Amino acid sequence: MTQSPFTNDLPTGGESQSLALHGGAPAPAPAGRSERRWLSWVLGAIGGLVLGAAVTGLIFGLVVTPTARTDAAAASFAEGQKQGFDDGQKQGLVDGKKAALDEIHSEQQAEQAAADAEVQDAMDALGSAAKICGDGLKTLTLSNDKASVMVDSKNQDDDKSTTAIICMNMLLGAPDSLASKMSDTTAMAGAQDMSWDHYSARWTFHPDNGLDVIYEFTG
Repeated sequence: MTQSPFTNDLPTGGESQSLALHGGAPAPAPAGRSERRWLSWVLGAIGGLVLGAAVTGLIFGLVVTPTARTDAAAASFAEGQKQGFDDGQKQGLVDGKKAALDEIHSEQQAEQAAADAEVQDAMDALGSAAKICGDGLKTLTLSNDKASVMVDSKNQDDDKSTTAIICMNMLLGAPDSLASKMSDTTAMAGAQDMSWDHYSARWTFHPDNGLDVIYEFTG
C-alpha cells in the first residue's frame, strides 16, 4: 500500500509519549511560580525604597542636620552678640550722659560755692574796712546789717573824714577814677555815684558839710 509522503514525519503514539517524557516539547510552567517571582520583585523594590530612605535619613542626620544646627548656632550667637553690643552701646550712652551731667552739676556747684564765698568775702571786707578806717572816728558808721558804711564829714576842712574816705577807697579796691571824681565834685554837681566789683559809692559835696560818702555792698 502506497504511504503519504508525510506519513513518516508524524510520530506514532509511542514516539509522542517518548518526546513528552524526554523533554522533546517544553512543558507549560506552573502558575504559582510566576506569582512568586512577581511578589519577590515587589518586595525587593519596597525593600530598596526603605533602605534608600534609611540611608538618606542617616546622611541627613550625620551631615545636614549638624551643619544646619551649627549654622543656626552661629546665627544665634551673631544675633546675641549684635544685641549685646547694641544694648551695651545704649547703656554706655546713658551712663556717659549721666556722668557728663553729674560733672557739669559738680562744676556748677563748685562755681556757685566759689561765687558765694567771694560775695561773703566782699561783704566781710566792707566791715573790716569800716573798722580799720573808722577806728575812733565818729563820722564813720557801719550799718546794722553790715552792708553799708557812711562817712559824714563835718565840713570841707574835716581832714580825718577825708583820710577815712581815702582809706575806704583803697581797702575796697576802688579804681583811681573814683578819687578823681570825688575831688572834682562841686556843690552844684549834686549827688554822684560809681560802682565797681561788689560795691558802689554815692557822694555829695558842700563847703559847709564837706564830702559825704555812702559805700554799699551790692553783692
